[in-house]
Amino acid sequence: MLQVAYRRINLERRCNNMDNVCALYEHYISNTKNKVISNNMAIKYARFCWKVCTMCVSVPMKLFMYSTAISCVFFLYAATHF
Repeated sequence: MLQVAYRRINLERRCNNMDNVCALYEHYISNTKNKVISNNMAIKYARFCWKVCTMCVSVPMKLFMYSTAISCVFFLYAATHF
């Protein structure tokens, strides 16, 4: 299912529908049950915003901070439970 999401996002990106790309990224990040996938998707979205979009710098930074926080929580959880 992850490949389908990435292909759909890339199709919209190649068609220059940047609003749809942002909407798809936000949809997949918020609706994914697996936090690792959500984390990876947030990093890809932050990179996309940084390289492609003309958004302000705060959007990629907020996404990066969100994904870093999730990674730290899972690292601490794994370290204490395994």
